Amino acid sequence: MLKNLRYKTKVKIKNRKGALVMNIERKILVKLKNIHSLDQNKKLLRSGYHNQYNTFLSNISFVPVLSSSQLPPKNHLSLTSNHLNDYYYLNLPNDNTYTLDEIIKILKQHPDIEYVQKIPKLPVQPPNITPDLTRHQHYLKTPKIKSNEITGLGIIDAWNKNAYGQGIQVADIEWDFDLSHPDLLANNITPLFPLTEKTDQADHGTAVAGLIMGKKDGKGITGLAYKLDMFYAISELSSGRIEAIIASKQKLHAGDIVLYEMQTVCEHHAYVPADYEMHIWEATRTLTEAGIIVIMAAGNGGVDLDLPFYDSYRQRSDNHSIRVGAGSPYTLNRLPFSTHGSPIHVQAWGEDVTTAGYGDLFHGDGNNKYTANFSGTSSACALVAGAAAVIQSWYKDKTNTVLTPIEMRELLIKTGTYPSLNEKIGPLPNVNNAILHLKNLIQYN
Repeated sequence: MLKNLRYKTKVKIKNRKGALVMNIERKILVKLKNIHSLDQNKKLLRSGYHNQYNTFLSNISFVPVLSSSQLPPKNHLSLTSNHLNDYYYLNLPNDNTYTLDEIIKILKQHPDIEYVQKIPKLPVQPPNITPDLTRHQHYLKTPKIKSNEITGLGIIDAWNKNAYGQGIQVADIEWDFDLSHPDLLANNITPLFPLTEKTDQADHGTAVAGLIMGKKDGKGITGLAYKLDMFYAISELSSGRIEAIIASKQKLHAGDIVLYEMQTVCEHHAYVPADYEMHIWEATRTLTEAGIIVIMAAGNGGVDLDLPFYDSYRQRSDNHSIRVGAGSPYTLNRLPFSTHGSPIHVQAWGEDVTTAGYGDLFHGDGNNKYTANFSGTSSACALVAGAAAVIQSWYKDKTNTVLTPIEMRELLIKTGTYPSLNEKIGPLPNVNNAILHLKNLIQYN
């Protein structure tokens, strides 16, 4: 009940010279030894306390903790109510020149005041500022070999070698995006078809774009290749899958990257790589023949592509793409949902991935939201695309040429970090190792 009766007033606290220090809610509770110490205006009488503080004290009004309407009849007055009747909140003048602690010290010297208590301020809500969430992006860190430790992709090590994705373009083909997300507001992100930004799938594209292109500004997350020349956001909802692939080819050059976030469903109703469909396989070959690197999700079907049912898929000639499975951040072993088999080349994190979108990690105003739980071969595929962009940017900067699709694939496999079990999803890319390997090749040649 006392909380609801608390009297508060906002005043300006000044220092001795009268300079404004801060605005604060000042709350002081006092207990009087004698309620007759107050005059009819609920102010302290001057009698018995004549000093330099008299003028100040005479301007303070006392507000009863319990008003007369809240007291029971006198013949029913409880002990507690009698005691509370001696308590008052202070109505402090707005023009005083004393700090809160100084006021309390003055009041304690008054002969008619028994008790003085500063009432704690209610905590002020912090402003809605996006925190720096990069501490959650463990996939950026140096790979760990020890068991039960998170294994990163070595991205920070690559940044220290001035490889940030500069000079490279990436096109992401999937459902939808929200390019008004604070971490994606940049001139180097362009949609190739109209976006709805309001579908249930917009968070998915936002998460992928954030992983690759999130701004490095001390807030939110930072993308693996945050200095890309351009990120093309291509929505299948607006274009269609084959049209999206054609549109990407018209924008990209040799050494650039296309990301297939989409998967497809086979005759067994399981999710498999998009190029299981023959027309996508052929469109993919068109891209790689132009020197464009195609990185695609293995699919979340949990199927083994080495089973006899998939013989016809495996027996096609190599279209030079890079197919990505989903592994554990701790062991790199295959996660149960990940499609796997000899057609899968590399892997990346399939769970616990921090990026833009969704809102379970942080949700500020509007679409200012972040997740720590992006997952699936979707998160894995995006991480590999970002890693490849960083590697390609370093190589292009040093040689003025680019790695071909086959060269990139072989490099990721050769220099990656392998899981303890052979579950046919390949290694996790180690970007720092890849760059060191390329550096040795350049020096040797």
